[in-house]
Amino acid sequence: MAIERNQILIFNWLYDTAAERKRLPANHHAVLAEELCSQNIERADAAMRSHVMYGRDEVLQTLETLYPRDRLGVGL
Repeated sequence: MAIERNQILIFNWLYDTAAERKRLPANHHAVLAEELCSQNIERADAAMRSHVMYGRDEVLQTLETLYPRDRLGVGL
C-alpha cells in the first residue's frame, strides 16, 4: 500500500510540474470529501471523476509540446 501511495504522489508531482501548476483550486479536496461523504453514489462518482480528471488536458498538452508524437515516431 505504501508503494502505491508513493507512486501516486510522484505521478501527481510529475503532472503538476509538467503543467506548471502551482496551486489547486480553493477547497479542491474538501469539496471532494464532502461529496464522498454525501451518501449519494451519483454525486460521489461525479466528484471523484472530476477530481481525477482535473488538469488532465493541460498536462497532456504540455507533454505533447515537450515530446511531439512525430519526434517519438508515434501516430505516423
